[in-house]
Amino acid sequence: MGVEETSTSSVSSLDDVAVMDKLRSLGLDERNLGAAARSKKVQLTLLEAIQVAEQAACSSCSQVPEGNANAISPIKASLLYTAVSKLPAKVRASRALIFRAIGDGRIDNTAKLEAAFSYLEQQPPTEVINDVDVDPTAFNSAIGAGVVVSNETLQAAVDDEIESIKRDLLERGHQYPLGPLIAAVQRRVHFVEGRRIKQVIDERLVALLGPRPSAPDKASRGHRAGSSANSSRNSNGLKTAAKHEAQTLASARETKAATEAAAHETEQERENRLAEDPFSALPAYFDARSLASMRNSPELLAKQRVQTGACAVVTRFPPEPNAHLHCGHTKAMLLDFGYAMKNGGRCILRFDDTNPDTEEQAYIESIIETVKWMGYEPDRITYSSDYFDRLYELALELILRGKAYVCHQRPEEMARGREEKCPSPWRDRPIAENLECFERMRLGMFDEGSAVLRMKIDMQHPNPSMRDPVAYRIKYAAHPHVGDRWCIYPSYDFTHCLVDSLEWVTHSMCTLEFEIRRDSYYWLLEALDMYRPFVFEFSRLNLSHTVLSKRKLTQIIERGLVRGWDDPRMPTIIGMRRRGYRPQAINYFVASVGFSRAENNVSLRKLEACVRRFMDAHAPRRMVVLEPLPVRLVNFAESHPAGDAVAIQVPNHPKYPGMGTRTVWLTPLIYIERTDFRLQDSKDYYGLAPGKMALLRHTGWAIRIVAALDSKNETCAADDQVRMLHAEIVTEIPQPRPKGVLHWTSQYSIPCECRLFEPLFCVEDPLQAAADQGLADRDGWLTFFNPQSERVLREARCEPADDWQPGAIFQFERVGFFCVDPDTDTEASAPQVVFNRTVTLRESFPKFA
Repeated sequence: MGVEETSTSSVSSLDDVAVMDKLRSLGLDERNLGAAARSKKVQLTLLEAIQVAEQAACSSCSQVPEGNANAISPIKASLLYTAVSKLPAKVRASRALIFRAIGDGRIDNTAKLEAAFSYLEQQPPTEVINDVDVDPTAFNSAIGAGVVVSNETLQAAVDDEIESIKRDLLERGHQYPLGPLIAAVQRRVHFVEGRRIKQVIDERLVALLGPRPSAPDKASRGHRAGSSANSSRNSNGLKTAAKHEAQTLASARETKAATEAAAHETEQERENRLAEDPFSALPAYFDARSLASMRNSPELLAKQRVQTGACAVVTRFPPEPNAHLHCGHTKAMLLDFGYAMKNGGRCILRFDDTNPDTEEQAYIESIIETVKWMGYEPDRITYSSDYFDRLYELALELILRGKAYVCHQRPEEMARGREEKCPSPWRDRPIAENLECFERMRLGMFDEGSAVLRMKIDMQHPNPSMRDPVAYRIKYAAHPHVGDRWCIYPSYDFTHCLVDSLEWVTHSMCTLEFEIRRDSYYWLLEALDMYRPFVFEFSRLNLSHTVLSKRKLTQIIERGLVRGWDDPRMPTIIGMRRRGYRPQAINYFVASVGFSRAENNVSLRKLEACVRRFMDAHAPRRMVVLEPLPVRLVNFAESHPAGDAVAIQVPNHPKYPGMGTRTVWLTPLIYIERTDFRLQDSKDYYGLAPGKMALLRHTGWAIRIVAALDSKNETCAADDQVRMLHAEIVTEIPQPRPKGVLHWTSQYSIPCECRLFEPLFCVEDPLQAAADQGLADRDGWLTFFNPQSERVLREARCEPADDWQPGAIFQFERVGFFCVDPDTDTEASAPQVVFNRTVTLRESFPKFA
């Protein structure tokens, strides 16, 4: 029976309570239960997994009656949850195979689960539902079915690995990074989870090096990359290394303590922690698919230590300068900069500028500004193009070693050859001839596309990225950073790993689409005997109701559907900034999503909730009326004979007196929201109606409507005819008090423009929706663009204030959170004030037809 069949019967018929009771009965821990409770999709898929696993467990053990829930132990339940939450997109069709393997015990730890993911991802893209669709022997071998690694075997492997790096380990002490050490042990003993390896390593390190030193207090720790970078350049190398070691140890202990505490914290406590310290969500160590080519020799490790001043963590954030950064980059920034900052290391901002056709100086400047606005200070700013001379030398060295050749196949011929595993006819040309042809490429003696330099790896390799990828291509275009000196440019596959190595990066983090390039990354570094960073792949951050493709965002702009790259509806960081989002709220959102390899299709609601939480605590309050309806207070002179206005002191934030107060004026003419009045009253309506009272915010009084007039000062018969209200002030408020409390502005208020935003698209995933409906043309996905994504109210009225400065954030009472737009001009003779709605006061996600 397929997964789809099992999910349509008893699974979908269970209510939420029954689902959670079922999951709890299996012994699933509280943290996983909490995560499952937040997603109906996860619940249903997890129940599918349990049903399939139970059937497999029962069929493999005749003593267990079919359908017995006891067939699923808490360990199996945890593995099933991990399988569901981290299931790669390419493996979805094969998920029943994984669920069965967990149920019958062939997969009994996370290392074997990762091996199953890896094996199935490399299979041809066909739907796999039953065991018969794959070679069972090959699958069982790939996942280590039946393999049990004893404690003695694991301890011996750890001892052997520690012995091989003992000299370096004794020099660096507890500062030695655990990630590469765990990966090295995994290469010695397969199918052992990282947590178990780490436990043994910790025991051996304590035995060898003694207990870890006590943590320094917070005042002595450096949490910023800038201070860490400065200290790392201290002339006293021993002091520098000691300081980095202290910082790293303190951070490791903090992470361990936070991890232990996280196991017992409530969901609210977790959110409070992440909002206060997004870095607490960062992994303590990284686990990744290991390769024999990853290993560094003791000599390379020694060189890296010297070059970095014994800095334990060196990361890099490597954007391409071909567009503005978008929301997806915020996850990479927090991981790259945050991991370095948390561990007393340094992070390099490196522009991956190898394609002069698409790169612009304006994007470079925007990225630098955006990184700083997000709160990060790079150790230094570099460019891949800074290394073009060295990269060219390395290309020559690769040719001399017989590991690169010049190929004259057209792009489509190369693509077909790689798909069919057919070698290029120029693959075995002599070294001397390759050197000559490469020199002719450099001198501009070939047309674009007529020659490329390819790495000579393995055309029969199951991984397509290993089938002789391109190292250099010809482009007759000036480069924005180095000018027109070059007409050949290195590819990403050639450049990225080499520059990581040349900059002595310890942790090279990238998104999962680059996981397939892990093999070629390490092949090239091994081929040139260069230092190998530790590579970790994490899932992309995908946001609902928008797109994060630079090309597609460009299409939206070119169509004139938005104002530009910084339009507040755009998922670019400059757009988010203009809308009023703050770095703290964005980082809190990223931290709450996490850094696993699981696919992150995150609802826009989650981002808005994180922003709303930050704004509620930091945004001063103001009163602004979006759609004003004038109200004449007919008894104002009787109530206040001393003058034509009453000054009222109002707190800028009811929870934080330190924000101060401001003066608002009650005048004979005020403005209220048009939606706060209707001619026909109803029981569940708390606004105004003829003869009805409502409280006037901050005054302590109420007003009662005595007349609703149209443009001719005649009594109205319909709501849309109302142009003016007459009301009387009620100072002695009867009991029970009116439930309605209205915000308002005085006659001194000034006109302003308010821009209200909704999601950019009417569906969660416009690209998938286009595919599902057969809209395969280039612009089919734009069918789902939301024409109501922006609504402009040009007759709103706001309090007169000196703090309507571009970028300032406020809560408009009863209305929403807003930010002053850069279009604001308060210096003009007729001041123009423009507000962008950042987020509503509470979740009010639109329901699309």
